[in-house]
Amino acid sequence: MTLRTLARFTHVDPGHLSRIERDLRPPTPDIAAVLDEALSANGYLVGLAADAGDLAARESAKLTDLLCGISASDLVGRLAAETHQLAIAYLSSRPADMLDRAGALRRQAIGALHGGRLNRPGELADTVLYAGYLSGVISYAALDLNDARSAMTHAEAAWHAAKSAGSDPLRAWVRGTQSLIARFSSDFPRALAYAEDGLRYATSGTARVRLLGGVAQCHANMGSGPAARAALGAAVFARDRAHEPDDLPGLFTFSQAKQHYYSGSALIWLDTEADARRARAGAEQALALWAAAGSTDRALDDEALAHIYAATASLQLNDLESAVESLNPILDLPEDRRISWIHKRLERVDAMLSAKPYAKDPLSIETRARIAEYR
Repeated sequence: MTLRTLARFTHVDPGHLSRIERDLRPPTPDIAAVLDEALSANGYLVGLAADAGDLAARESAKLTDLLCGISASDLVGRLAAETHQLAIAYLSSRPADMLDRAGALRRQAIGALHGGRLNRPGELADTVLYAGYLSGVISYAALDLNDARSAMTHAEAAWHAAKSAGSDPLRAWVRGTQSLIARFSSDFPRALAYAEDGLRYATSGTARVRLLGGVAQCHANMGSGPAARAALGAAVFARDRAHEPDDLPGLFTFSQAKQHYYSGSALIWLDTEADARRARAGAEQALALWAAAGSTDRALDDEALAHIYAATASLQLNDLESAVESLNPILDLPEDRRISWIHKRLERVDAMLSAKPYAKDPLSIETRARIAEYR
C-alpha cells in the first residue's frame, strides 16, 4: 500500500505519514490506532507506539509515586552539571534528542531513588530537584513532539519533585509549563489557573515575567484585551525587578527576547490595529535580540514561531508581502525542526490566507500551496 493510499484510508496527511515512517516524528496514540486498524495489525502497531511513546510517561508516573512518600535515606543526587548542560542545549537541539538525553539522565535519578545509597546532607534534596528539572525537559520535548497528554504527565512529576525538594523556582516554572500545555490544548481557563497559581511561587529570577506573559496569552485568547494588555505591562515591571539569577540557564530562564516573543504571541489574538502593530513589533524585536545573541542563547524553535507571529500580525494589517517574507524562513525549515507549535500556528495563517481579502490573490494561493506541502 502506498502512503497516499494509506492516507485516504486513515485521513492522515501523507507527508505526516512519511515522517512517521522515516522516524522523524513519533505517532500519537490516536494515529497509531488508526494505522493499526487500516493495516489490520491487530493491536501490534498500537503496542509499538505505546512502547516508544509512553515509556517516559510511565517513568514520570513512577517518579511521582516515589516522590509522594519518599524519605531522605532513600535518595541520592549528583546530576547538576548534566542538567545545566541539557537546559542550555535544548534551545538549539531537536526535541527528540532532548527527550532521549533527559530520559537517560532521569533514569539515573530514579535508580538512586530505589538504591538508598547516599547519606550525606543535601543529597536527597539535590536528587529530587534535578529529577524534577529533567522531568521538565522531558515535558517540554513531549509537547514539542505533539504529545500534550504525556507532556502533562511529565510536568506533574516535575511538580511533585519541586514540592518534595521545597523549590519555589521549580514550582513556578512547572506551573508556567503546565499553563503552556493547557494553552496548546486550547484550554485557556485551565491555563490561566495554572499561571496564576504559579505566581505564588515566583519570588526570584524571571519566573514572574514568564507567568505574566502566559496570563496575557490566556486573556488574549479568551478575548479580554484590557486584561491581556495589563498582564503584559505587569511583565515589563516584573522584568525591571528581576535582579536575582535563575536557578538554571537555557530552557529555565526567560530572556528579554522571549518576553517580546510572548508579547507578540498574545497580541495577535486581539482585534485592533494597534494590537497587531505591537504584536509585529514584539515578534521582530525578539528576532533582532536572538540574532544578536550568542549561539548558546538563541532559541531556534521560538525564533521560528516569532516569524509566524510577525506574519500573522502582518496579515491582520493587510500586508501580505511582509507576511510572506516572514514566512519564507519557516517554510524552508528541515523536517526535523518543524515542532508541533509551528504546525499549529500555521493552521491559523492558512485560514487567514483562505479568507478575504487574500483568498484570490496569486501570492496567497502560492503560499497556501507551500504550507500544504510543508505539512
